[in-house]
Amino acid sequence: SNFQGQTLPPRKPATAAAVAAGTVGAEHALVISAVLAKVPGCISPEVKARAEAELADAAAGLNPDDLGKVGDRLLAHLDPDGQESDHVDRQRQRGITILPQDRQLMSRVRGAITPELRAKFEVILTAWAAPGMNNPADPDSPTGTIDADGIDAEALAAARGRDLRSAAQRTHDALLALCDYV
Repeated sequence: SNFQGQTLPPRKPATAAAVAAGTVGAEHALVISAVLAKVPGCISPEVKARAEAELADAAAGLNPDDLGKVGDRLLAHLDPDGQESDHVDRQRQRGITILPQDRQLMSRVRGAITPELRAKFEVILTAWAAPGMNNPADPDSPTGTIDADGIDAEALAAARGRDLRSAAQRTHDALLALCDYV
């Protein structure tokens, strides 16, 4: 409803009708919202409304994962070469969410980063997440950036030989070392 208490029409009318009819569940509605959020801003409201109706119709016979695949195909049809998406669309979709801690106090991370952040992040990780660098399980592991003055090549080679971490674990440890550095 709005400030005067009037009920506003749903933003996704076909999805709302399908949820009300019980043919589509909440997970389906979330998938539809996620797909529609990726439709480039230059696509007309009429085409976007047709896409929403098609997704709501398809959702009735599919599980949420398969509906996501239908959404991917729909997006590929609307923007086959990815050229319709622009800076404004990317900025609208950017975000990183740190989810609540689980029983082991670990937190999952979910998000989408812009091409600019990815490029900068890749440069940083090349230097900070290299095998052998910033390994909290190895007290003799060099810390900081791989190209810093004073990094002993033999010590780094030895640390690389002892480094059993996955690339994802090295990325985590690089971010931890960066936080300590900052």
